[in-house]
Amino acid sequence: MALTKLERRTLDYYVNEAEGCGTEAARLAGSKANANSRAVWASRLLRKPEAREYLAAIQEQNPRVCTKRERLEFYTAVMRGEVTETRMSKVGPYETAPVSARVNAAITLGKLLGDFLESDQDRARPQLRVVFATIEEAEEAAAMDVVEGQVYEPAALGEGMKDTG
Repeated sequence: MALTKLERRTLDYYVNEAEGCGTEAARLAGSKANANSRAVWASRLLRKPEAREYLAAIQEQNPRVCTKRERLEFYTAVMRGEVTETRMSKVGPYETAPVSARVNAAITLGKLLGDFLESDQDRARPQLRVVFATIEEAEEAAAMDVVEGQVYEPAALGEGMKDTG
């Protein structure tokens, strides 16, 4: 589905005057909705494949906007310590690549590349193992047909049972 005039104007403002703020871009483009509605609308717009293609075309044409490849190369250079900054000491200026900047670059790279997205398997509900602290607790559990070492959901834990978590 093609982008409307309002959507194209919003994306143009998003890249230029609004400096990446979808709500402001929608306002500048002429949206009459309130700020919350503009924010939701802009967020949905930015997820559309047509909008992503349009933004990519704008980025290619606008030399002020860096490309995804340029961002990846920059963060990689920072992470590897190839980008340094000059700091002053009592002795004089010196070049350094702070570890904190390198760590932040590594995290940002991971986010850009989707390294931190959880899979459905990673989000599985944690299970815990029931272990009995005393013989009395084990006998009580045996009377309730509970077997040591069996895996239970947290809601299934009863009195006299403890988790080792």
